[in-house]
Order: sequence, then structure tokens, then C-alpha cells
Amino acid sequence: MSKPVLVLDFDDCLIPTDVPLREWITREKGIDLVSAERVPGKFMYEEAFPDSGLTAAIAISLVDEYIATASINTLPFEKVIETLEELHRHFELHIVTARPDIHHDVTLKSVEKHFKPGLITDVHSVGGSGHTKHTTKEQKYRELNAVATVDDGDHNVNTAIEVGLLAFSLQHPTHEHNGMALHADAIVITDFSEMLDYIDRILQHEVRS
Repeated sequence: MSKPVLVLDFDDCLIPTDVPLREWITREKGIDLVSAERVPGKFMYEEAFPDSGLTAAIAISLVDEYIATASINTLPFEKVIETLEELHRHFELHIVTARPDIHHDVTLKSVEKHFKPGLITDVHSVGGSGHTKHTTKEQKYRELNAVATVDDGDHNVNTAIEVGLLAFSLQHPTHEHNGMALHADAIVITDFSEMLDYIDRILQHEVRS
């Protein structure tokens, strides 16, 4: 009997991205996104740091460069591996990332480097060529017949709920970019390991058509 599908976001759910990316931009590009005050609830760096001089095009270019050259060495969050191993006993695990297609190979390499073989069934990139923060994952949720997802993007959590999934909003203490406009039915967790507390609830969840 096949296991139900649980969809996992990649960046800032399984591996840290926001903090190491801002540190990289500050260190390598001389644009201070570490000590600068951030506008809470803003995903796009040109909006989160309006005094930085960043434009949308420059921000996208910096994110692309970071992912392509430095992201593969970023270790998963603490307890992620152990949590995935337990979740794998109950669910088919799929990563659905808003990273553009051009980063699919490096994402696969990162998964292969940090996670045990067979733990993740597949990695799906749905970013296309547009801005990753405006990408919808709805079609992939439906294609996979997913029952639940965990994501750090409010818009992705809300979309999942609207199409009937059980959706978890992962809000790490270091994050200031999410949790500002969540659907009332979103389940908020602050550590990925908290997913283990909801295994039975996910297994019992029936996706609304």
C-alpha cells in the first residue's frame, strides 16, 4: 500500500537559506543585510531592506549566484535528518521548491550530499523563470495528490489550505519574513521536528476536492 504524500519546502524549512544568504551578500558583495533593519513580513530583499539600494533584478541575481555557488555547503537545520527518517516511515516525502529550474541540479546535489539515499522520493522545482517568491505550488500539490505540506512562505501555506491540504507554517526564531498574513487554519511550528507531533493528524486528514 502506497504511503500518503507529504510535501516539504526546501529553503528555510530543511536547510537555512535566509540567514546564510544575507551573510553571504554582506560578506561577498558589501551590501549589509545583516545589521540593517528589516521590514517584517517581506520576502523580497528589495522590499525587506528598502535602504539597501537593491532592486528586484539585483536581488534575484544575487540569490541566483548564491544558490549556484555557495548553497550546497549549507548544512540542514538541527534535527532535520532524524525527523525526516521518522516521517519517512509514514509518508512519501517530496521536496517542492520555488527555486527556478536552472537550480534544479544544484538542489539535487545538495539533497544527495546531506540526506540519506531513498529518504526523499523526488525533488520538484516550480520556480520557472519568474520571481521565486511569486511562484505558486498549487499545481504540484495536486499532481502529487499531497495530503499535507510544510513551508515558510505564507502564500504557499495559504494556497495549500485553499486546495484542501493540511498546511504547516514553519517560523524559525531567526525568521522575520513570514507569519504576517496566514490563513486561520495554518498550523504554526517553530522547529521542523515538531512535525512528529502531527503524524496521526496528517494520516487522518482527507483532502477536500
